[in-house]
Formats: sequence, C-alpha cells, structure tokens
Amino acid sequence: MRLLRTFHLRPTAHPLVRIGSAYGGYVVPLPLVAPDWIAYSVGIGEDASFDLDLIRRTRCTVRAFDPTPRAARYLAALPERPPQLTYHAFGIWNRDGEVRFFAPRDPSHVSHSIHNLQGTSTSIAVPMKTLASAMREAGDARIDLLKLDVEGAEYDILDDLLATAVRPRIVCAELHDPWPRRNLALVRRLRAAGYQLVALEPPTVTLVRLGG
Repeated sequence: MRLLRTFHLRPTAHPLVRIGSAYGGYVVPLPLVAPDWIAYSVGIGEDASFDLDLIRRTRCTVRAFDPTPRAARYLAALPERPPQLTYHAFGIWNRDGEVRFFAPRDPSHVSHSIHNLQGTSTSIAVPMKTLASAMREAGDARIDLLKLDVEGAEYDILDDLLATAVRPRIVCAELHDPWPRRNLALVRRLRAAGYQLVALEPPTVTLVRLGG
C-alpha cells in the first residue's frame, strides 16, 4: 500500500465515517449516502456489520452477495435482518457461470477465494454472475455504492466494471494483492474513470466518483 500514498487523498465535502466492525468495516463519506441509494455488498462471510450499520444510519437498500454456505447460514440466522437487506446466494465476478471457490487453510475461517490465495486443495463449486447480470436480475438501473471483500477477485470485478457504463458513486474495496504496483495501477484506472481516492486504511480503500 506504500505506493498508494503517492496519491494525495482528495478532501471531500462530506465527513468520512468508519462504519462496521474493526474486521469488516470501511470508511464512507456517510452524508453522501441517501435513503434511495442501492448498495451492492460483495463478500459477507460472517460479518455483516458494515451492511447493517449502513442501513441503520442511512436506510438505504443493501444487496448482499456471497455464495459460501456458511455466509448463507450466518445471514439466515441474523436475529433482526432489516427489510432493506436482501441476500443473493451467488458471487460476483467478471463472468457468469460456476467456478471453484478454494477454502482457507484454517477451517475456522470463512473466506474462500477464486484465485486460491492460500494455496489449498479443498474447494467448492459456486455460482458467479457479473455485476451487469446481477443488476438485471434485481431490476436495478444503477449501483450507488459498491463494497468488495472478495479475496483477490476485486481486480477482476473492477476491471469488468470499468468496461461497462455502470459507475457507482462510492467504491470501497479490500485489496488483497501484496504487490503495491498492482494496487497503484488499479487506482490509476479508477482515477482515469473519474474517481478520487478519499480514504486509505490498508488494506482497504475508498474512492468517490466526481461530479456524480
């Protein structure tokens, strides 16, 4: 993340607020988020604190995507799931179809990876859809906030996003690649698409699209 610090964080007119738990939280220009916003939260695991806090504070709609069975059980067992939170039992990637999701080394952990970040041999088959396909299925004409915690697939998803006309106003992502130059290149592509880096809490970044 050191190279990302070469980008000056752009001041925002909206106060930055960290919402969610220490493990699953992100920094968001919270007053920018309106009740009619649609947020896509990709990768839930067993921590929906960001999603629940976002809904509690703004009353916006949050669509949660995670194909892992443990995530499905966790969300089903939430004692008071607000009506603004909808769960979709597939993942988001750069193509539609079934893929192998590789398990973490520690069986007590929940986060699986398309790119097998932990080099394990255990995997499950899970359904994936592009953001465009997910939007069509949900009947959404736009995404206002996109949150990605997807164990390395964030690069694929954001490259696919930039190839479309969909431009969320806020992008929050956890960047899993240890090579700083890949992260720098990603932020440069997002900047070229009209985004500015407003928060950097390694390994998470928050970008806001200007003029939208």
